[in-house]
Amino acid sequence: MNMTSVSKSLAIAFLAVIFTSCSKEQDLSGEKPGNQFFTEFNQYVKTLPSVEQMKPFAERLVGIDNAPRTAFLRATGNEKEYEQAREVDEQLLFSDANTIFYPGALIKASSIIEGTYIPIVAQRKPITISTSLIGASGKTSITVADPKLSTVRDAVSALLERDFKTPPADITYSSEEVYDEQHLRIALGANYNGTTATVKASAGFNYDTNKKKYIVKVQQVFYTLDIDPPAQPSDFFANEFEYKTAFGGKKPLYISTIKMGRVLLLGIETDMTKLELDVKLQATFGKTFDGNAETAYNDIKKRSSIRGRVIGGDAKLAGKSVSDVAVVKEFLTEGANYSKDNQGAPIAYQLRELGTNELFKTVIYSKYKKAENPAEKITFDLHIFLGALRKKSGEILNEMGRVYIQRKSLNGAISKSELFFNEYLINNNISNYNQGEEIKIIVDRRHYPNGKEHIFKLKSAFDLIKEAETREKGRNLYDYKDNNPLVLEDEAQEYQIYLELKNQRII
Repeated sequence: MNMTSVSKSLAIAFLAVIFTSCSKEQDLSGEKPGNQFFTEFNQYVKTLPSVEQMKPFAERLVGIDNAPRTAFLRATGNEKEYEQAREVDEQLLFSDANTIFYPGALIKASSIIEGTYIPIVAQRKPITISTSLIGASGKTSITVADPKLSTVRDAVSALLERDFKTPPADITYSSEEVYDEQHLRIALGANYNGTTATVKASAGFNYDTNKKKYIVKVQQVFYTLDIDPPAQPSDFFANEFEYKTAFGGKKPLYISTIKMGRVLLLGIETDMTKLELDVKLQATFGKTFDGNAETAYNDIKKRSSIRGRVIGGDAKLAGKSVSDVAVVKEFLTEGANYSKDNQGAPIAYQLRELGTNELFKTVIYSKYKKAENPAEKITFDLHIFLGALRKKSGEILNEMGRVYIQRKSLNGAISKSELFFNEYLINNNISNYNQGEEIKIIVDRRHYPNGKEHIFKLKSAFDLIKEAETREKGRNLYDYKDNNPLVLEDEAQEYQIYLELKNQRII
């Protein structure tokens, strides 16, 4: 072999070593040999700014709006405009349209701020989905080779076919007052337009009425579905694509966690105060659904209109409208545990930012109207005349018997005192009658032949305040002289009592 041949052989061997070394370095980086696309892609994502949001702030006054929503203004005082920006790291998903909400889904960041949630479509590398359920075999994850809606659904279905231990039932509830339609996003903690549209239809609030409005969320989480965060942005993508157009100049977001379970959502319109409602809700949802819980829920229903819906859970309840206590009882006592036949539905989700994997906290902004310092109490003189008690036929009973007034406070304490006639009139001052309190007038005629005890429930403080604010100055709430006595019917619906309510003062 001549020197020229030896030199050529050595040169070829040297180049082979260099090429092999470079190939190994490229393999370790996770990129295809000679493919600079993902290198440029990762650098591009790194330099992209995060989507801009306003800074969160607590409720604050914007200005006074004197637009005539008179029915509401008369009932609750002067209405003013407020705004609030609330930051949430987890959002309620109460919607039937779940085609864009699955583990690993990529979403254009600016569309989340707008509430439209536009998906980013591209061919993806495999992802691993795991569940918080504890498996008998110890295997709690599954790999999706070509992740997209259909394949992720298939993978999750296969994952849940495995044997998992049943997690304990954990039901939580929360209630928020809703001031108007614009305030609904804040009250829900949901920015997706589909969620607010579903809740709006399910709750069915009438914002032109005087009733207070509350959203009550009763939520049970069965388990979570989670994905492993990518070490670098290119770990999510299999091939080249027009990422600059798809991302819209901001770091995209991906769904890292989906909570699976069921939600009972109630829209309640009532004259009850927040405190009074919360006491009844605690009795209903705070423990097992027993006789006391059923009574508490029926107490709410007597003074409220309730609409709502169930999402998730077994087929018997999923999608049912909430019409009576039986549905609530069924929700709390049946299907409260995960099983293969009761796998739950997506009810909440978390987002992370591609490139940093940081938890994305959405700032939900709302501008809304509510009453400024609404009246909550009323004071008045209660007049009961001899002959105020009558049969429904119109027969006057001059022998009244003993008369008592019973008052039930917000905390449930009951006080009872006897009232006495001064000649022909009982004049009793009712002081600081509060919204949520209950006053009953009791006429005891049991010492007369065939006599009974008759119980009359006074109108609520809310209704009396509402009526008082419509009265002309100096005009009594209920007055014989105006041919306008207050007529109450007893609980047995056999007798009536005629009353005067005078010299009212709203506090």
